[in-house]
Amino acid sequence: MSKLVVDEPSSLDMGAAYLQACQRYAERRAYRVGAEWITWAESLVRVRRIAALVFKLSGEMRDGRQPVVALLLPNSSEMMEFFFAAAIGRFVVLPVNHRLTPQEISDVLRVSGACLLVTAKGHIDKLDALDWGHLPVRQVLWADDTQHALPCPSSTLDAGIEGINAAFSLPAPRADDFLELFATSGTTGRVKLVPHTHGAVLKHAEATIAALELNASVEECWAHVGPMFHVGDIAFVWVGLLLGSRHVFVDNSLQMASISALLVTENVTMTKLAPSLLGLLVESEAVKGLRFPFLRWILTGGAKPDPASYEATKRVFGCDFIQGYGMTEATCHVAFKNESSEPIHAGLKVLPGLEFVVLSA
Repeated sequence: MSKLVVDEPSSLDMGAAYLQACQRYAERRAYRVGAEWITWAESLVRVRRIAALVFKLSGEMRDGRQPVVALLLPNSSEMMEFFFAAAIGRFVVLPVNHRLTPQEISDVLRVSGACLLVTAKGHIDKLDALDWGHLPVRQVLWADDTQHALPCPSSTLDAGIEGINAAFSLPAPRADDFLELFATSGTTGRVKLVPHTHGAVLKHAEATIAALELNASVEECWAHVGPMFHVGDIAFVWVGLLLGSRHVFVDNSLQMASISALLVTENVTMTKLAPSLLGLLVESEAVKGLRFPFLRWILTGGAKPDPASYEATKRVFGCDFIQGYGMTEATCHVAFKNESSEPIHAGLKVLPGLEFVVLSA
């Protein structure tokens, strides 16, 4: 099977890559909006409208800079669409960890300078407790039908995009534009923002495809089970896009029965799980008696796996166990290893095309 080749000018920006993918895989199913599947061609219509809405709402806030749009959302198609909209709309998307305290979320919004906040009713309690008097947020978009009053103007996403022309003229991305922004506190306890450029994100996605020997000749299905506020899952938003994959979502990663059922009923082929969640899942009653004939890869990272982990993965799921290693600052994983088929003593391999230097050991 032939390897995926991404044509120029997508080597410079993810906007071109998104447009090319929507054209290349126009008739493939992309993800569900509500209960209905939409194709990649239909995704482009929705995403263009979202990008145009952000451009309209953030017009007076830009000051020559890329506006930052914060996402306080569960795993969902809407969350993924804002990443795609950022690719074609010259704004920066910031996924916010909804497990943080209201004060921590306030700090992330303040330090990032986010002018728009996209959220949902599941986070109303934390939203009410934010330090609104010191936030740069000028507008809130509800990704659902919530009508809850907040200290700044709010409206629903669907109402906003309803009157937007999909042919709205959007600013073209530049080679040095930022695409996404991740917040981390590290060991200091203070908010640190890590931006990723279009070029870095695209090259990382292409390197991951080459490393895992993925290809676009078959329709893959990526399950977003790990939290999408983490760079580890978002990396596979872009990988899945370049492969024309279907995307499905789990909004509560502690529901073992829901995860197991999704993997089976959606014919999921790829997913990334935190090591702790994978350990719970392979021992759960929810997976007993189930078969996962389409699942080919479970990826994990963040902690060194023990042999029992990947032996259990092969036993329960019958698929490869791949670990990755990396960090937010490096646009996620930079090295990987297929634990299912490589010797225990074999080390991690650097993603193809990346220059990797160990500064200390």
